[in-house]
Amino acid sequence: MITSVIGQMDRNDQLVIVDAGSTDSTPDILNAYSAHITHVEVAPLKQAPAIRWGFDHFTSDLCCYLNTDDILMPGAIERIKNHFAKHPQCDAVYSHRAFIDGQSRVSRIWHLPEHRTALMGRWDYIPQETCFWRRSAMDVAGGIDASFDFAMDYDFFCRLMRNGRLERLNEFLACFREHEESKTNNLVTTIGAEEVDRVRAKYGFTTSGLWRGIGRLLRHYIELKSRLALTANLQAELQVDVNIAIRKAGHSSPADETIGEPKF
Repeated sequence: MITSVIGQMDRNDQLVIVDAGSTDSTPDILNAYSAHITHVEVAPLKQAPAIRWGFDHFTSDLCCYLNTDDILMPGAIERIKNHFAKHPQCDAVYSHRAFIDGQSRVSRIWHLPEHRTALMGRWDYIPQETCFWRRSAMDVAGGIDASFDFAMDYDFFCRLMRNGRLERLNEFLACFREHEESKTNNLVTTIGAEEVDRVRAKYGFTTSGLWRGIGRLLRHYIELKSRLALTANLQAELQVDVNIAIRKAGHSSPADETIGEPKF
């Protein structure tokens, strides 16, 4: 993840790394790139408190965070900066999602519809690794709720939707890595499901009755649209971008306990 980010940064950008105490090669990697990192905080924090710590201690006009497993696509930061500059009414953006496996091969995508709060508030389809937002919008919505173990991003995005304007960009800004040991795979049907229900109840996003049927249609639409959109050409183009990001990063196997939080 690290140099898929630092290769795109300029002198005004900030990169904050919060490491829960890795025992693998992560400290050596961080030391090798220390000239490009604003701050490294090593603390025994869970994911949500670690993300919260970073945003509470550093400031920037545009923000995002990445987990160690994920990769930022080449040119994403410049495109995001340009979009916010041209669209002052926009508070946050996200893109379609590209999935990569443990060997960094593009496996599938989410090709998402245009943003609708009524849909994205009820079903957690906003890809966290592709989402960027204004610091001013976060100040209004409130920061990451450190009480969550799984749905901290969904909870935060619901608050952004209640207080500002979100847009889905028709591109791929980052990649989400799927592997057997990932937190998403391990918790999605247990703590994850409980916390998603907690968020829906908190913000009044009912999924009963008619909305349940709409949710099934949305899932089928995304699955069908994604299969049709992932042509051989698109998959090859995405793979080229992933390979560029990995070569720049000197990427190896994910360090599961490290939580990276770039802020721009």
